[in-house]
Amino acid sequence: MNRFAYVFVIVVALVALSQADINNPKVKATFEKCVGSEKATPGDIEDLKAHSPDLSKEAKCVIACVMKEFKVLADDGKINHDVYMKHAEEMSKGDAGKVAQATEMYDICSAKTVADPCESAYNFGHCIKAEMMARNMPLDI
Repeated sequence: MNRFAYVFVIVVALVALSQADINNPKVKATFEKCVGSEKATPGDIEDLKAHSPDLSKEAKCVIACVMKEFKVLADDGKINHDVYMKHAEEMSKGDAGKVAQATEMYDICSAKTVADPCESAYNFGHCIKAEMMARNMPLDI
């Protein structure tokens, strides 16, 4: 995978489904596993794709499940800074500007996390998407 940061693939794939297909086999398999484990309905998934402002708990928990599977989200709802930055540094291929942007986005968006992992994952993902759009970063995967 040669995109800016693998963690963004995970987050954006879940928060911006209508703009990006989940075409990475590992992400897709994990997503499907989480849809099942969180008992998300087809309607929940459609709401994710439609960017519904009123996502069900199950839809938000799918996001949290995937982020936990990739070690981005801890059980306490906090974003794992080291994992996030590891992916950002790997995928930026030495571009200090991209690493700086990833750090800024982490600082902004991790402040939106809460104790509930499902809400935390949703808040973080929504924030990352907004930050990427504000920075004219591509949301496609």
